[in-house]
Amino acid sequence: MSDEPRNTEDRDAPPPGDDDDEISGWAKRRATIQFEARELADELGEAASETRHAIGDRVRDDAGRFRRIADLFRQGAVGLLLSLHLGATAVLSAIVFSESFPYPYMYVLMGLLLWVVFAMRFLALKGRRYAAALRSAVVNLLLTAFWVYVLLDQVASREVVVGALRVRPDVLLIWLVVAMYLSAQAGMVVHGAIDRARRAST
Repeated sequence: MSDEPRNTEDRDAPPPGDDDDEISGWAKRRATIQFEARELADELGEAASETRHAIGDRVRDDAGRFRRIADLFRQGAVGLLLSLHLGATAVLSAIVFSESFPYPYMYVLMGLLLWVVFAMRFLALKGRRYAAALRSAVVNLLLTAFWVYVLLDQVASREVVVGALRVRPDVLLIWLVVAMYLSAQAGMVVHGAIDRARRAST
């Protein structure tokens, strides 16, 4: 009789060790989650660091290119030719935005693209990459010939649609732009011949 209450208590009590196993399992899961979170944080930190370094390298490279191009303007004749070519694009930009030209931004972007290709010729010469400089000169002449053809086609008056159909008069000022582009190319050829003769004499 005296043992019956104890037996009842023993039947109602949870099996020994169940709570400990559950706590232990939760602790393991928490430890696993924390470990995976730390690993993920480390991976994200490494990725962010690599991205930061890549962006920094790219910015330094671009800054170096801008410095090299800026240095070209200090080279007298080269700076004059670069300014002449850029001036042609500036005049062309004023023309296409003041007259009725469809898609005027196209002319500006094309002029700037040609100027970058033009500057690359002198950068190649400065870096003593003479084969690249020669290829760049050929590309410059071909692109400029195409661009001059496009511009000369725009001189004559024509019907254009800019908001509404209208007649655009002759734009004779384009001849000035063409002359400036061709003068810059002629200067590039003369500069290249002088540079080649100087290298041959040394």
